[in-house]
Amino acid sequence: MPFGMGPAGWFVWPWFAGWLYWWWYPWYRFFWPYPPLSKDQEMAVLEDRARFLRGELERVEARLKELRGEK
Repeated sequence: MPFGMGPAGWFVWPWFAGWLYWWWYPWYRFFWPYPPLSKDQEMAVLEDRARFLRGELERVEARLKELRGEK
């Protein structure tokens, strides 16, 4: 019910509330102000993420070895 409209708000509620469903239904696109990445840019981003995650995994494995007492 829209506030400030009194009982009249109950009659317009089904049509007034259409904006509530824009982002939760598949037939509405989410607004994104930027163009999609090119194939080369996406590859660079994914390679950078993979490099970062490999480094993190190496640090985790080194810490696990340290805690186990291995050398």
